[in-house]
Amino acid sequence: MKKHTVVIGGGFAVINLIKTITKSNEFLITLVNRNNYHFSLS
Repeated sequence: MKKHTVVIGGGFAVINLIKTITKSNEFLITLVNRNNYHFSLS
């Protein structure tokens, strides 16, 4: 079962963190950001 993690803010450091922890495939990430555009996480 994946751990559900909510991340607040979408700066460059957060995007790098998400990219790192999703490599293990143990986390389901929900990103909450005040901007209405998306970053590519691939």
